[in-house]
Amino acid sequence: MTDIIPAEVHVPALMQEMNRWNLREFQWGEMDCGTTVADWVWRVKGADPMAHVRGMYDSPASCQKLLGVVTDPVGAYERCFATIGGLPRVDAQSRGDVAVCARYGERFPIGAIWNGRQWISKGRDCVTFLDARIVQPFAIWGLGYAE
Repeated sequence: MTDIIPAEVHVPALMQEMNRWNLREFQWGEMDCGTTVADWVWRVKGADPMAHVRGMYDSPASCQKLLGVVTDPVGAYERCFATIGGLPRVDAQSRGDVAVCARYGERFPIGAIWNGRQWISKGRDCVTFLDARIVQPFAIWGLGYAE
């Protein structure tokens, strides 16, 4: 029997990014929900909005102290995005857009990417999929990502 070699399979960049997250352990300041959003922005836009703070915090408390992400989550993201010239705020998300949000009833902000049906984020143990019905976006930024 002849081996069949399948045609090269196109793996969308967003799927590649999620797979990369799964291969790395959660680490504050290196591989957390904020740095993974920044990694995605870097991949799409070619500039790292968190280059100035990577590796400079190692806990929720030090992240708050450095970035103010708990007390001013939108401002924290805006300040990071400003380092690369800013990103446009949008009212409704499109595939690949990024947001800072929280699960309803919770206070701690989460950096997330819209995959077209759900918000995705780097969780402590894996990629976390968040149903839009349980997430409140504080702000959404458009990336103009097209697959």
